[in-house]
Amino acid sequence: MIKYDRIVLKKKGGIKMFKTSFSKYLTAFVLIIFISFFMLAAIITSMIRTYVSDDKTGKLRVAGDIIVDHLGEADVRDWVEYVGGDVFSTVIESIVNLDSDFDILIASADGKIILSTVAEGAKLEDGTKMPVIGGALGEISLNLFEYRESSGGLVHRGRLGGLLKVNSIAFLSEIKIDGDSLGYAITLTSSESEDRLVSLTRSAVINSSVWVMLAAVIAAYFITDRIVHPLKSMTRAAKSFAKGEFSVRVPVVGSDEVAQLASAFNNMAQNLENLDDMRNNFMSSVSHDMRTPMTTISGFVEGILDGTIDEEE
Repeated sequence: MIKYDRIVLKKKGGIKMFKTSFSKYLTAFVLIIFISFFMLAAIITSMIRTYVSDDKTGKLRVAGDIIVDHLGEADVRDWVEYVGGDVFSTVIESIVNLDSDFDILIASADGKIILSTVAEGAKLEDGTKMPVIGGALGEISLNLFEYRESSGGLVHRGRLGGLLKVNSIAFLSEIKIDGDSLGYAITLTSSESEDRLVSLTRSAVINSSVWVMLAAVIAAYFITDRIVHPLKSMTRAAKSFAKGEFSVRVPVVGSDEVAQLASAFNNMAQNLENLDDMRNNFMSSVSHDMRTPMTTISGFVEGILDGTIDEEE
């Protein structure tokens, strides 16, 4: 059975590397560290993404509320016509130019976009933005938005079905006038800065984990060797015992459990050596005690055979 196991280990090279306790402990230690840092990186990046996303969504919700409240207080009969006017355009420009990544879309109830700051021509040469009104600005599907309790409204992450060129966070605010739902104000901002921050954080955690893992592997190597080395010495000593050599002893270093085991092993070796000495002494004594009467008997037999001793004697 032992020979069969050894043959299997030779055939399966992948199993052979885990044959020793040293390789098992070292591999387990490295895996634990790797999994720990992987989970740490995932948790940190998730926390950062959630915090930044909630912060941006909060600002988008405030901007959306400003637009909705302005339209509600304007007391207009044709809100689409009002949206295309100079007054509302000024309000939109003051909002979007606060942040270069900030944009606004105004859509009707059926999803048709009637005002956009992301359309071609909205961004001027000096970097400021002005809303583009009318024309083929596209349509937007409201099914892209999902309610998020942390944001307190409908939020979308992505490119709004291909309408945007970069990944963004969009917040949907319903426009109501006199209780009637007339359209939607969509405030959005680019999520590229968030993605860069998450990427930098992930890279920092990974780089740190590599150095920590390297130091941990070195430490684990010496710690594991400290545990395994006495076991190897005991194995060599046990093999010597099998050959009848009971004088071999295991070095005892320290006072931990491994040292106590080595000390107990040496005590066992001493007892075995004493028993072996007793056995040898016993056999020597018995051999000596038996040799004298056997020699006497042998002499008598030879004397009888050669006639030196009479049969009567």
